Amino acid sequence: IGFLIFGLLLLSAKFSISSIILASIPLILIGIPICTRAEIILEIEDPKSVIWDEFSTIPLVFLFFDESSLENSLIQSIGWLTLGFLLFRFFDIAKPLGIRKLQILPKGLGVMVDDIAAAIASATILWLIQTFPLSFF
Repeated sequence: IGFLIFGLLLLSAKFSISSIILASIPLILIGIPICTRAEIILEIEDPKSVIWDEFSTIPLVFLFFDESSLENSLIQSIGWLTLGFLLFRFFDIAKPLGIRKLQILPKGLGVMVDDIAAAIASATILWLIQTFPLSFF
């Protein structure tokens, strides 16, 4: 859902990536108490049924992305969005590079920060792929 909304805002409504990221900051901050409350109510650490953390951090995947890559074609834009989604899911699920250790932070803070780290790791890889001269997109 987060990527669909991000894609619609970016491609249909023509919002810039930076404006979408700025709009996501309050959502990320609100996510800390939301995820804390969800853990208390559900009595589970980082409940999988709560997707606020993923939803609100999705725009960060495109933090370093050059928007000019989205101007060529809709297919190319969808390709970049899909690649960003896949990278984020990898880092969110596998939690490499110390991302898993961030979950030791208390309650909703740990829930949100590990997704922020997954998004930033994804953004870095996406940027490397985008700037690599033999890019497939």
